[in-house]
Amino acid sequence: MSYIDDYILSLEQAKKVPGIVPMDYEQAMKTVIKIGKALNKKEPVFNIDKDNEHIFKNLVKYFHNDPSFDGSLNKGIFLHGVCGVGKSLVMSAFIHYVNMMSTITCPNPFRKCMEYTAKEIAIEYSEEGIKILRNYCKPEILIQDLGYEGDENMEVIHFGQRVQPLAELISYRNDLMDRGLYRTHFTSNLTHENIQEIYSVREWSRAKEMFNFIEMKGNDRR
Repeated sequence: MSYIDDYILSLEQAKKVPGIVPMDYEQAMKTVIKIGKALNKKEPVFNIDKDNEHIFKNLVKYFHNDPSFDGSLNKGIFLHGVCGVGKSLVMSAFIHYVNMMSTITCPNPFRKCMEYTAKEIAIEYSEEGIKILRNYCKPEILIQDLGYEGDENMEVIHFGQRVQPLAELISYRNDLMDRGLYRTHFTSNLTHENIQEIYSVREWSRAKEMFNFIEMKGNDRR
């Protein structure tokens, strides 16, 4: 039985009020783990341990729009930590979970989330310029690996001009957030202090408005 079948069965078995998605933390976490293992068949296996259990529980609350989430439900998630702790895989697993849930519950609080990498956005920007920002106007997006998109200054060259594509995107997404329910998620090895150093004070100010900063601790799992 697939993780989708597992969760559909759990929803059918739950005596839920029509229109309300029952949040079974244990079942949700089991489902996210199954998705993570399906996404990553390499060693070490995707799992919950003492270093990340509290993050999993908090993210389950966040993506179920639970008011007890430790942070703001109106802001995105900025999951950061050292290399190899599993940030990208964790967020990818949760996004797969959210996208799955958006198709099997109706009405529901889950919004489909598109997933990109910072590098692919930077390459696209270097080829086509600022107009590519319109491609990233979905209500909810995840951008993996902020800080790996360009040279040491996170810049690319477009028609001879040096630009920071992700700084432009952060600014663009911040403007969208001001207009309504737009959330942007990032994974990165950068801390919020690094953002100010590498990008600018303005982007740091915007980042504080846009994100719940969550540090994922632990040793390199690769």
